[in-house]
Amino acid sequence: VEESERNRILRTRLAQLHRRSPLDWASDNVDMLLSGTASSESKLRAAAYGADLTTAGISEAVRMMSESSLLRTLKRVHSPIFTIYGTDDTTTPPSSCLPQLLAVQPAMRTHLIEKCGHLPPLEKPLELKRLIAGFIKETSR
Repeated sequence: VEESERNRILRTRLAQLHRRSPLDWASDNVDMLLSGTASSESKLRAAAYGADLTTAGISEAVRMMSESSLLRTLKRVHSPIFTIYGTDDTTTPPSSCLPQLLAVQPAMRTHLIEKCGHLPPLEKPLELKRLIAGFIKETSR
């Protein structure tokens, strides 16, 4: 994305954020971040995290993500990489993101969690834990 477009998107996201409370912002985004099949427990957990958010914290996170280049950073990584995506992630869809990531790190291991959105730690915590533990065990030998 061109820098001018990235700046426009950043301004739009920050303006939207500052019109809402952090809790409202988190609640508004739960449906976008989780899969349509997420349990009501996962949705409640995700919305509850909004109570711990601050406008300044969210703003800083949005700025940081918009200013960094994951692809440029990945080119410099020489350790094993494991990328886990939810198949229902509409925030960073695996179909558009994974080809770009694999282009710069072809040896990167990937896994798709079925019926999961953008937040595997909230939707599929046990599966995520199992996957990460397995990756650590395999790469620690």
